[in-house]
Amino acid sequence: MLTLHYDAFWRESLGDGLYRTSGALNVAGNGNPSRYVGSELALRAQWQADRHTIFVATYSHFFEGPFLRNAALAHDLDFFACWLSYRI
Repeated sequence: MLTLHYDAFWRESLGDGLYRTSGALNVAGNGNPSRYVGSELALRAQWQADRHTIFVATYSHFFEGPFLRNAALAHDLDFFACWLSYRI
């Protein structure tokens, strides 16, 4: 099975920033006039080899938006991962 999805990321308010999963502030938003952070396009492939084994691979590309450009962090990012799950 192949799935393709697109996500857009916006700040809730102009005083908001970007945070790590731990909750720590990663990029401050003070003085940055842009709410649009960026967007991501992702492709995921999943194959069930048998009733116990599933292989998954995913690739995503993040397109930076004006918020990151204004914070001097303007560059796109690529992410690739794959994993194998075995269930008894």
